[in-house]
Amino acid sequence: MFSTYSLTERSARFPWKRLVWLVVITAYAGLFFYNCLSSFRFWPVTYLYTMFFILWLDAEYFEKRLFLQSGFLPAEIFDHSFILLFVRFISALFFYSAFVLGIATAVWWPRFQILLYPFIQAAGVILLAGSIYLRYRFLKSRLENPEDIMRFFPSLVLLVYSLALGYASYLLLIYVTVVGLPILFLQIVLERKALRAFVNFASSEPSAGKITEKNSLPLWEKFIGAQSPRRKK
Repeated sequence: MFSTYSLTERSARFPWKRLVWLVVITAYAGLFFYNCLSSFRFWPVTYLYTMFFILWLDAEYFEKRLFLQSGFLPAEIFDHSFILLFVRFISALFFYSAFVLGIATAVWWPRFQILLYPFIQAAGVILLAGSIYLRYRFLKSRLENPEDIMRFFPSLVLLVYSLALGYASYLLLIYVTVVGLPILFLQIVLERKALRAFVNFASSEPSAGKITEKNSLPLWEKFIGAQSPRRKK
């Protein structure tokens, strides 16, 4: 079973428009965050972390991956499960609010910063790099069973704690621990449940055999179709 983004987007053409858009938006973000952070103390490593973070988001967007999701569930499945869609929404809300809180700490609330510059911020950069490494290692591997999806959770933990350290924020450290971790753990549990349901469905298909890269997408289409309320009537 392999990473998918959308069952309907299978074009082999190079996405030049997406690349041009990313170049423009990244250049704008670089200038924006430079102007935002450079007038405050302890800004260089924080700026480095911010741009590293944005470049990672660029790569995820370019490869059509769902941010903060494992990548083993097609995007269409979220349209047929309210709980998956809701948890995806609150995880995204947490993620971007954490980013804003980190920037706000550096700009407006420096009294809430951990004063160990540049070591704390450098640790955030290292955690972000570790999170990206684990994520891509995970995406290149096959899932032999739904339980293996829990291996994705450590990459999320490193990612959200990298935000707290990258911006050296006490507030963000508390926010990540109290709010973020339960949301992300719930998300992984629900994705594992959906993946287990898919594997059980595939095993009930007489012609399916073993799930491979070749038959994965057709099986997902059948599975998602079976979840549709119209099909159940």
